[in-house]
Amino acid sequence: MRNATRVALIVCCAVCAFAREESSRDFRKTVALTGGRGLRIEHSLGNIVIHTQPKGEVEILANIRCSAESADAARACVAGINITVQETASGVLVRTDYPEHRHESNISYGVRYDITMPETAPLELRNRFGGVEVTNLHAPAVVNNSNGSVRLSGGRGRQRIDNSFGAVDVLGNDGDLSLANQNGNVTVSDITGTVEITNRFGSTRATNTGRGLTIRSNNGGIEAAHVGGAAVLSTSFGRIAVSDVKADLRVDNQNGEISVIDINGAADLHTSFGSVKFSRVGKNITVRAANSSVSGDTVAGSATVETSFGTIDLRGIRVAPEPSAATVPFG
Repeated sequence: MRNATRVALIVCCAVCAFAREESSRDFRKTVALTGGRGLRIEHSLGNIVIHTQPKGEVEILANIRCSAESADAARACVAGINITVQETASGVLVRTDYPEHRHESNISYGVRYDITMPETAPLELRNRFGGVEVTNLHAPAVVNNSNGSVRLSGGRGRQRIDNSFGAVDVLGNDGDLSLANQNGNVTVSDITGTVEITNRFGSTRATNTGRGLTIRSNNGGIEAAHVGGAAVLSTSFGRIAVSDVKADLRVDNQNGEISVIDINGAADLHTSFGSVKFSRVGKNITVRAANSSVSGDTVAGSATVETSFGTIDLRGIRVAPEPSAATVPFG
């Protein structure tokens, strides 16, 4: 019983030693934003959620919070964080300014935004160490984020997203999309325009893209389906699976499998140390592989296949004209 009491006292003292005091306050402001002017946000250390509305004004709600070893320190921290809202000829700037806390390592702080903006106003957003969510923006946007996820849905216009160390989801955009990510998965769907994606150390999935699709990846798999135009896909150390492409397809892979089905145009497939499988190609197909097995069927055009250290199994494929050493003839 005496030992149990001693353990309880030790736990209690440990909790007391790490006890924290918190303080917070809200910031609210509404400013006009009309005449095609845009919204610019410069922020760090907190999430940003953006909604849209038909009214020509920006409604800014922010929650400022601090945690410190004492209540006085937490309140002083909150009081020292400023939000600047500046109106200019080009639009509205929202910026978060933090005080210097270089000698106060036991203080933690951040700001979370919930902003409602005009649905047709352009957006330029920069954030660090926080997530970003933008819904129903019917104007171009440039989002530059790191150490947090990005989600854009119901968009319209040309969208550009740069992110690192977080997932990116773009769900619905009537227009073009340019996306660059590192160390996070990418999911893109229902895009009417062209799509260009660069990703590293994360998987990439794109479905229902209305026009051309280009994906360049490293150390991550790629899935693409229902592509309205031509598709160019490349990665390393990951599987590439493609289905339902309305035009030509080119795939470059290293140390990964390729699976292709329902290509209306020609298919040009390259890989090493991974199998190649294809079915239902509307025009000619070319496969160049190393240390890979190749299997396929139902090609309307001719097939040219090169591989090493792997089997070849082709069915329902025409012979390529003028067979050479690099051509596998099948009747």
